[in-house]
Amino acid sequence: MKIWMQCVSAILGVFILLCICTTEASAKTSYIHNAKYTYSYYLDLDMNSSVKESNFRYEYAKNTKEGTMWMISSAIGGSFSYEKQTANGYYEWQTTKSKILALPVKKNKQWTTTNSYDEKETRKIVSTKTNAKTPYKTFTNAVKVQIGKASAKHYDYFVAGYGKVLETKNGKIKYQLIQRYKD
Repeated sequence: MKIWMQCVSAILGVFILLCICTTEASAKTSYIHNAKYTYSYYLDLDMNSSVKESNFRYEYAKNTKEGTMWMISSAIGGSFSYEKQTANGYYEWQTTKSKILALPVKKNKQWTTTNSYDEKETRKIVSTKTNAKTPYKTFTNAVKVQIGKASAKHYDYFVAGYGKVLETKNGKIKYQLIQRYKD
């Protein structure tokens, strides 16, 4: 009986250790862009203006207390954006109020955040390993996040080391990674 209890204790110990290591590994996965590269994206501006779409360049600027700063430039102008990752989320845009991906990544995880327009937005992880086809490449390990209700058919796709690589709404591409390169 004593040997049996020792075996059960050993097995439980290994199981708990594996659970802790798995949780830590997923929490260590970084969605922050790799600062060694410059990124090019397509963006559907969805605006009532003569400029309906734009390609833009996303170039590392520096690390700050707000997060990693990126210089964004396009034919219609330039600005800065930040990205930051904590134990419970990946944040992007001009404010750290926008948690665009909840961490650790887990299917059906749902949260409410403030989007870049300062509006409340509900998000939900609907897949943790899906395909995201972009002009740069097809990612087979993307995290698919539903924005709003399922009927809106609005999704963001995230890949470790790349951040957001694709956004679709009603089947139309709104945002996508075109190229990643070293200058």
